[in-house]
Parts: sequence; C-alpha cells; structure tokens
Amino acid sequence: SGFIQSQFIDPLFYNSLTLGYQRIFDSNLVGFSYQYNQHIISPYIGYIYNEDRNSISSDDKDALFYYDQSAFLGFTAPLFVWRRWQGAWDSNIAYEKRDRLNNQYSESIELTHQAQITYLQNYPLAYEPYRLFRFSIQQQNISSNSDIEKDDTIVLGSLTASGDLGWQNYLRLKYTEGVGQEENIQLRYLPSSLSKNLIQTERLFPEDTVDIKRIRSIIGTYKRPFETPYYFPRFPLSVRRSAIYIEGAYYDLETTARIDDHFTDWQYGIEIEGLAIHQIPLRMRVGGQSTTENQQSGFFLQINSQKNF
Repeated sequence: SGFIQSQFIDPLFYNSLTLGYQRIFDSNLVGFSYQYNQHIISPYIGYIYNEDRNSISSDDKDALFYYDQSAFLGFTAPLFVWRRWQGAWDSNIAYEKRDRLNNQYSESIELTHQAQITYLQNYPLAYEPYRLFRFSIQQQNISSNSDIEKDDTIVLGSLTASGDLGWQNYLRLKYTEGVGQEENIQLRYLPSSLSKNLIQTERLFPEDTVDIKRIRSIIGTYKRPFETPYYFPRFPLSVRRSAIYIEGAYYDLETTARIDDHFTDWQYGIEIEGLAIHQIPLRMRVGGQSTTENQQSGFFLQINSQKNF
C-alpha cells in the first residue's frame, strides 16, 4: 500500500492546493482540495475518488468492486486564540455517489460540521510537538435517495494527546468514537480541512461499514528520531532526520451483522524527513502493515508534503 500527497502554497499563503493519492490493501483513492486563505473565513473545494475491491473469498470472481465519488464545498474559521489554546470551526456540504458492478448505486448529500480545540506547545526544528492536546467533535447529516444507504445523523468525537517523553521519545494516543442513529455508519473519508491530511492515513473505520451503529478506536504511535543528515549535491532528494516508528490500533464495533466485532491494525517501519529539490519538506514512511479484520498484511509506503513552502 502507499500514499502520496503534495501541497502547493503561493508566497503570500493566500492559495493552497493539495493533491493526494493513497493505496491501502485493495483500495485506491485519489483527491484534491483548494483553499483560499486571505480572510478570516477560508473557503475550500475538493473532490475525492475511491475504488475499492472487497474480496469475499479467495476466488477473484467473487470480488466486489465499489466506486465512491465525493465533491465537497466548505469553509473554515477561527473561534478563539488564547495563549497556547486555539479553536477552529469547519463546515462543508458534499455530494457523494457510490457505484457497484451489479448496477446498484446510491447518491447522498452530506452536511458536516466540526469544532476543534487544540493546545500546542512546540519548538523550532522539533521533530514532533513537545506537547499537544486536541478535542474534536463532528456531526454529519446524510440525506440519501437510495435504499442501499439510509438517511442518518452521525456524531464523531476524538481526543488526542501526544508529547516528548524525554530524549526525543515521542508517544501519541488517540481515542475516537462514532455513533449513528441508524445502523449505517458510513464515515470513510470525511472532507474536512481541519484534518492534517486531505486523505486520512489512519483507518478510522473498517472496510465493511454495513449495520454498524457505534464504533470505537484507540490508536497509539511511538517514534524515536535520529539525526541522519545527508544532502546530495545533484540528486533532488536529501535526508535530514530518520525515525523508527510503530503504530497499533484497536477497533471495537457495535453491530449485529459482523461475527468479529473487534480487530487490530499494526504499522511499523522507518520514517524519513527530507527535502525535495532542496525546498519542499517531505515525510516518508517505509515499512509493513497488517490487520486482523481479514488477516491481510503487506508493504506500506507513504510520502507526504504538508508544510508551507
């Protein structure tokens, strides 16, 4: 699996364009978003396309294909800034269409609101924030015109805490819970510019989201960076620091359709911080991943460019 994302920002930081591609197991996803940041209220637009192959047996002819498309329009606005605390608001409306090879499809309009409060203590050139606490709550209203997907109201909340335990040993913990009025939770790729990535790198929700009314997840990440500077005079990619990392996630589902109501994901490898063409900051992850949901495992590659340049 892999992930590639690039972000382009003009020198005055008024315009921001984000492009992304992600592959996790049998899912391919591509998307973009554009945001205008000159004023307090920052509007944005975007589009996400996802192609998912879900095998129900070892025979390829029994595989199901899903094609999801989502176009969204929204805005972000600051709520307050006090010392190291800051609050932000995000609202967007999205049109989503889901297609299957058996000619079944669903269309829905989704209205999402998100409020986020963050405490951040960071220092220049630090690999990760020294202290970070974040609370986020999100509500999504789904209006569908198909029998495949019901109208629903979903609430998603998360708590994140991360920091330096000493000598650059970084630990991050995140708890997330989602609740839906109907047994039809469809929280897959929520288009919120408050998210660190346009495309979510952490799999908040399982591949099969049918008949799920409540889901909980706990994600823990450990990183230990090392100074490994190496700057190539001609090659357009240089290395500044490297880190070993391991990430584990536990998911607990409230459902009547699934036999296994809980599973775990693991990801491990090396994270490299570098520069492309000596100007664009990059974070690259190389390693392996596995899940007990359907006993899959494989190679993981992630390339991400998110800082201003």
